[in-house]
Amino acid sequence: MIQQGQSAMYEIGQHVGYVDLVSRAGPVDLPVPAKWYALITHANRETKVMRTFRRDNVSAYFPMLRNREVKRGRVIDRVVPLFAGIIFIPDFAASDALTFVDGVDRFMRFGDWTAFLTREQMAGVFKLEALGNIPVARRRRLYIVGQDIRVTSGPFAGFNGIVEHLDSRGRLTVLVDIFKRLSPLTLEEGQIEPA
Repeated sequence: MIQQGQSAMYEIGQHVGYVDLVSRAGPVDLPVPAKWYALITHANRETKVMRTFRRDNVSAYFPMLRNREVKRGRVIDRVVPLFAGIIFIPDFAASDALTFVDGVDRFMRFGDWTAFLTREQMAGVFKLEALGNIPVARRRRLYIVGQDIRVTSGPFAGFNGIVEHLDSRGRLTVLVDIFKRLSPLTLEEGQIEPA
């Protein structure tokens, strides 16, 4: 036991005990929002507002979708908002002092009524975002192996072919008839149509 006036001398690696914070302070309960309010932001400022909220430890939710486009033969992955210009704030973080930062315009209102979503409605938004981020090929199968197709975009536009393989990322391996020879190509579902 250390007497008053003496300092404790510990060595690295020595086990000296621990303090059980759960029994001392009790378990930490995370707040569960009953309502989610919709904040309207200025055009194309959603990511800046979300960065500010993260920096200031303000709870907020901004649903995003991942899109894949083919432009000029190149595949471009983009992240776009599910609801452009809207950020959802839980009721415990919806004070004017916390939420009105640079880029935020106002709460969504209809007359004197401030719009909000219930837990069940917000669960639907979560599901909508999750469904939107599933690759197209996994959501619905538009083509089957052996189906005749026509290429609609890219350098092989206008050529006919047969679907040989389906990919879970929305790509297909297609045997294209080029000069009376079948050549395998990897294409996106948006680049072909049924023949």
